[in-house]
Amino acid sequence: MGTPRKELAWVVGIQIEKRHSPGEYHSECCRTFGRTFLNSLIAKGFHLFDGESKWLSKGITYGPFRPNSMGYPFPEEARVRQDFEMIAAMGGNSLRVYSVPHEDFASLAYENGHRLLIDIPWPKHLDIYRNRKRQKTCLEMVKEGMERIKDWPNVMGVILGNEVPSDLVRWAGVRRVESFLYKLYRTAHDIAPQIPIGYANFREPNLFAPVF
Repeated sequence: MGTPRKELAWVVGIQIEKRHSPGEYHSECCRTFGRTFLNSLIAKGFHLFDGESKWLSKGITYGPFRPNSMGYPFPEEARVRQDFEMIAAMGGNSLRVYSVPHEDFASLAYENGHRLLIDIPWPKHLDIYRNRKRQKTCLEMVKEGMERIKDWPNVMGVILGNEVPSDLVRWAGVRRVESFLYKLYRTAHDIAPQIPIGYANFREPNLFAPVF
């Protein structure tokens, strides 16, 4: 699955929320997914812990794909099942996806021991920072995504915003962008405080670094 450097590439530029105690998942989610072998992860500094043990992500990016026959941006279920079994056989334990999956997808991942790092998309390529109507739309997209995944037992984290274009950050202003990202964070955190939340940034130095 690659070297530790590659495995850790996902968290470069991500501000992970620090929490002092683990969030508890509802027992209902365990019944929904059938088995209970995945525990909640706890963020401590730049590391994730499964109980008292440091947990290392060994995973891949999965997607994006063209929509399947059901309109979801993932392969057909049979192919997803085959992919997940192959990833598990290679020692993988996590997947990064670039859109919010449906519950069947998450359940298949759970059955194969995969945690999910989920991007919640919003129109980050648009200048929404002076437009309250567009901001409201973005906040609703994040709210809808978090409501869908809040009780899934295998969510390792959520990415709110994946590389807002640097020219747009300069045009809109760093403070406006950081302020809006914090609004997105508060919306997500209020719905699912047990899930670590981050932002994936460009590697360009001194652009901005939102602190959640």
